Amino acid sequence: MYALLESHVYLLAFMASFWFNVCITDLLKVFAGRLRPDFLDRCQWSDLHHACTGDPRVIMEGRRSWPSGHSSIAFSTLGFLALFLAAKGGLLRPPVTPAPHATPATHIADARWTPLTPWVKGRVWPFVVAVAPLLVAGYIAISRTVQHIHHPTDVISGSLLGFTIATLAFRNYFTWDGTPRSPLVHLDDDGGDYTRLRDADHA
Repeated sequence: MYALLESHVYLLAFMASFWFNVCITDLLKVFAGRLRPDFLDRCQWSDLHHACTGDPRVIMEGRRSWPSGHSSIAFSTLGFLALFLAAKGGLLRPPVTPAPHATPATHIADARWTPLTPWVKGRVWPFVVAVAPLLVAGYIAISRTVQHIHHPTDVISGSLLGFTIATLAFRNYFTWDGTPRSPLVHLDDDGGDYTRLRDADHA
């Protein structure tokens, strides 16, 4: 049952990241877009009519270069997946505050925890798994410049926008250790009983 709850929260967060990004990206394209690198080819300029003779829809899309929609969508979705996998792998866990009864050795161990700790301990796979979606998103973003559909600044802006929205969505629905921010908290692994608890208790 907990897996079902976690999947439900994940889908909510994922869709929130996706749709918020789509709305913001489209608004920016309409109000602040610029010409794409291939605009002249889309325009099909006529010296006779002194106007573009291409498909009006293609021409209009050629005026909406900034920010890159493919880049923002890639990082708002795959970036969200990367954050989720990193949290589940323990890569985003903040330093643990030592308990009052902790020994000096425990205090030192807790204080020295960093996101690179898994590397030191030989836990490389969580890092590799978490970075893989970001590599795919980066490939999608770079391909837009290779195909001369976007300027480099379009891609950079779109990538930053998408990953920022993904981070905000993740933090709104999950804690840094990957626990869902839900009023339902699993208590009994055998009986599947749940109780309500404040989100602050999971932060």
